[in-house]
Amino acid sequence: MKRTILILLLCLCSSLALAAEPVVFTKIVAFGDSLSDHGNDFHESQVIHSLDHASPLFPAAPYQDENFSNGLVWVQYLQEDLYALNPKVDVSLLDYARGGAWAEWRYDIDNGKRPMAGIMNLPWQVSMYLNRVTHDDPNHTLYTVWIGGNDYLTGRKASGESAAFVINAATTQTVNQIIVQLKKLIKSGAKYIVVPNLPDVSKAPWARFDKNLSKPGFVSDLANLTIEHNDKLQIALAKLQKQNPQAHIMFFNIHALFNKVITNKNLDGFTFKNVSDPCFPCMLSMKCDVAAKTFKPIKASISSDQAILSLNPQQSLTAIKPSHTVCKNPNDHLFWDLVHPTTKAHELIAREAVKLLQKDLGENLQQ
Repeated sequence: MKRTILILLLCLCSSLALAAEPVVFTKIVAFGDSLSDHGNDFHESQVIHSLDHASPLFPAAPYQDENFSNGLVWVQYLQEDLYALNPKVDVSLLDYARGGAWAEWRYDIDNGKRPMAGIMNLPWQVSMYLNRVTHDDPNHTLYTVWIGGNDYLTGRKASGESAAFVINAATTQTVNQIIVQLKKLIKSGAKYIVVPNLPDVSKAPWARFDKNLSKPGFVSDLANLTIEHNDKLQIALAKLQKQNPQAHIMFFNIHALFNKVITNKNLDGFTFKNVSDPCFPCMLSMKCDVAAKTFKPIKASISSDQAILSLNPQQSLTAIKPSHTVCKNPNDHLFWDLVHPTTKAHELIAREAVKLLQKDLGENLQQ
């Protein structure tokens, strides 16, 4: 009897020791859209530009560091933050995120007559990663999957449908596709996955410039769209976690984070004097000549009735005034352009992501 108890105690101690063993990440693998893309779209545009000099670099100045912001994006800051926790451990970043990417496989232009080319959506990103010859150690690899906004900003919808119907159908389809790709990653061995939700798109600067702003219920529809996406995503992730107890699927509440910043203008030492206006009142769907101070909408390739809730920044952002230019103090702003955060906001996102990891995996992360 005493021997049995001793064996059980030894087993329990071993289990506790294993549970307390710190998680050390040596690699981050990122999937998503422009919020996580740190040069993929730019490098592709370089190749195209070398063949056709009339084709512009994308994103170009005043965007910086080949990113859709004025500096580093959150996955780059996360890489730096993890390294700072233990400089003895090198942390690499493998980034598959692409600006403009959807959660869905493809989307159509010209009223569905042909698929959009050049945008590598989430299923393609995951497929390219899983088809690599070499495989990453799941015990030391952190995966991030942040996507969904483009599915709504340039999403398909049939004319005549109500906003409520469209919101329900679109959010269900988008979240389902995210879960499908997460399942593939987990099946391949992924153990640690951070999945951010969406910030309130009704509070992004572009919403104030959209031609639909005057329509009854426009802003509330935007807010409801975000809430429904986030609720469905959180429920689906909880279910996925229950089905895969060996994995750590971490829901990252970006929606709450941005709302705190917008309300308080200060969070954990990060202060934003302006949480509503963009530093650069333009976006990549417009021709923005900073020197000449002109901002002209590019002709849209997606018809407005294809966009979710008829939202299409490519066509509707006509309220930009030519006198606008890049602000003097970007670090004072939460938003860099009409949809993307400043690099300072990205730094805050990464800082909060580290806190999430420490809460889920232990304070001795990376030690």
